[in-house]
Amino acid sequence: MENQAPGASWYYAADGKPVGPFTLEALREKLPSLQGDATLVYGPATDKWIAAGSVAALQQASAGVESPVRAPMDADPQPRAHAALWLVYLFVRPRLFFQSFVIDSTPLLTALCVWTFGMMGVIDRLDTQELRGRPLLFAESWGAYWAMICLGGVFAGLIYFGIGGWWYRVRLRWSGAVDPDAALARRVYVFATQVVALPTLAVTVVETSSFPTPGASAGSDGSLWYLAFLVFPFWSVWNSYVGVRTAFAVRRGAAMLWFLILPSIVYALVFGAVMVAMVAMLFSGPDLKRTSAHDSATMTFDYPGNWWIDTEDEEYDPNAYVSVEPVHEAFTRIMLYESEAGPEAEVEVTLESYRESATRWRNEQPFATWGSFRGTGISVDGVIEGQQFRLRVFVAPVLDGMLLEIQTMWAVSDESSVMPGFDLIEASFRLK
Repeated sequence: MENQAPGASWYYAADGKPVGPFTLEALREKLPSLQGDATLVYGPATDKWIAAGSVAALQQASAGVESPVRAPMDADPQPRAHAALWLVYLFVRPRLFFQSFVIDSTPLLTALCVWTFGMMGVIDRLDTQELRGRPLLFAESWGAYWAMICLGGVFAGLIYFGIGGWWYRVRLRWSGAVDPDAALARRVYVFATQVVALPTLAVTVVETSSFPTPGASAGSDGSLWYLAFLVFPFWSVWNSYVGVRTAFAVRRGAAMLWFLILPSIVYALVFGAVMVAMVAMLFSGPDLKRTSAHDSATMTFDYPGNWWIDTEDEEYDPNAYVSVEPVHEAFTRIMLYESEAGPEAEVEVTLESYRESATRWRNEQPFATWGSFRGTGISVDGVIEGQQFRLRVFVAPVLDGMLLEIQTMWAVSDESSVMPGFDLIEASFRLK
């Protein structure tokens, strides 16, 4: 096929022969029925034939730009997408998703995704404030918390859509796209972020149904399994790269750098810094400035902000069985139950259960008070799996024939680190 211009108008090549001339508008209409990358187009201001596949390819031709700029990945024919499955396509078939729902404008879906992106930003902002040790806003009301997320999400989403979309378009230019469409760039950007935004909102909905207040959710140990969600930002980076390759004619290497490699490095550095800060916080002493609260129908108490309540324990009952744990080898268990036996007998039953796994049992010392309660208590030292520990068991009669039992155990080597936290629980504990 000749490289010489066959005329001043637009042509496409079929079977090695130029077909035309066409106006640019007419050629655009023909492109969907052509063979994408297998089709070459020629236009004014260039003496080169380049691969077709999208309007962006025509823009490249009009500017006289050829390889290494590639036509978009969407050049190959794809199966028809079903609108009801758009969320599935987003996560597992991003190329088909961007072809079907993003390249052509979908105003309502775009507006919804801008909003969810903004809500995710507000949630992240609140979580960041908490990590910095600042009080959680609206910690006592899910209604107020969600109102803030929904309203703040509108403004945050618009900011992200404007500023983030501008930066996205700059990176597209650096990747070889010639005058990329601003609206399309913003749509690809916003839709790619849904891989993070939607799981974040889903987790917040689950927390709302699982905890009485946002403060209780923040103080739980359930956040540890959220580490699995670290995969979603990187998943979103990949979707963004696929979206760029699908919607725009870019240089593959440059696009990989600006939309895949560098964003992944930034996320890795940020997550690494956050993890270091979290580990430092957990292994420090009890956080008595930023405390959490357990407040149920039967009891209330405060505990250090970097400790947690083991809600995964099979016996957990917010009204009758609560185990508070620091990161150290320690715990305090608070139990409320009915028993025909007296406090002395219950203390002995508990001690006997620990004797089965402990050795070198010694230094038994009685005590009679825990917080504002009077009852029967025993403090004892022992060794479990080679580690020296101290155990305190206290049982006191309370209203309606109920018994209150407190079990507190810690490694002797950690005593100075954990006792201030145990003292906080003891001093603040109240029955309702």
